[in-house]
Amino acid sequence: MRKRKFLHIVLSLVLAVTLIINLTSMGYSMVDISKITNTLQEKMTDNTSRISVSIWCSAPDISRMQTRVQASVATLSESAELMIASDDSVNNVAELSKEIKESYRASVSQVYKADNEDFVSDHLNAETVIYVSRYAPMIIANLTNEEILTLTGSSAVISLDYYEEPEFETVNFATASETASELTTLTAQLSDYTGAGVNIGVFDAGVPSDEETVGMNVVETLGEYNGTHPGFVASILKEIAPSANYYFAGNAAGVSYAGCIEWLLDQGVDVINTSLSVGGDGNSVYGNFAKWLDHIAYNHYVLLVKSAGNTSALISCPGMAYNIMTVGAMKPSGSDYVLESFSGYY
Repeated sequence: MRKRKFLHIVLSLVLAVTLIINLTSMGYSMVDISKITNTLQEKMTDNTSRISVSIWCSAPDISRMQTRVQASVATLSESAELMIASDDSVNNVAELSKEIKESYRASVSQVYKADNEDFVSDHLNAETVIYVSRYAPMIIANLTNEEILTLTGSSAVISLDYYEEPEFETVNFATASETASELTTLTAQLSDYTGAGVNIGVFDAGVPSDEETVGMNVVETLGEYNGTHPGFVASILKEIAPSANYYFAGNAAGVSYAGCIEWLLDQGVDVINTSLSVGGDGNSVYGNFAKWLDHIAYNHYVLLVKSAGNTSALISCPGMAYNIMTVGAMKPSGSDYVLESFSGYY
């Protein structure tokens, strides 16, 4: 085992040294291994073909567009104080807010898309590209070890991380009877807050059935029915935000994890809730996908809520993002609450 590890290290060093001369002539600086996450380095050790990699690049300047949208929201807020007398007024203000967000996101996504496509044109073979983000400086591609090392020499590349699409597995959750009593208490406490005018996006293993969303204002869906968990989430949302507008995304054919989240952004949602974890970064690790969610939450005016996962003492990826709300599972214990045994935490 030690001999094998030693050979891997030697081979990696030989590969890096061999590339240095070629990289300099191609306009690249020296290989910078520090740009490659530990998880990706481990995958490269045993790699003989291609690895799915998330590439984080230098971000474009969107400050002027942000200033414009902030001024528009400020003006809308002043008007809202005079219009808040009825539910109709709340919905009108919410619709105007949605239009402002959609307009901003449409403009800013063009900037990201153009920058990322330029990067692909300059640095990648288009046939290896899996996904090009429209809301963050991130591209996902299938790369060889040599291509990964080459990219580390580019000043346009900040970091490279291993990427793996989530598997839509059944997720543990409390029984309906346990949750019903807790929801009764919660909805009583939040009776003045119905979710009117709020646009909520939900990304799950699939989309709930029509029967599971009876009484909800479902505006758009992307994906197919896939088991009970999406419907269970919908039943909770129906209780605590019965008047909200809902957008559900799930296991749509040919649409990636990032693609589903960014589709929800296209719809102008205010909140995105997801129970799904994406592989690559590793549990309790801040990697490129956590960075991606941070960037989206900070720059695109959306609250992201992520489950902590079902691995005790660990936070599933990308739940370590700083600008999102990562939520564990609790259960009642006497007059208090305790952590569920399966719940992730850090």
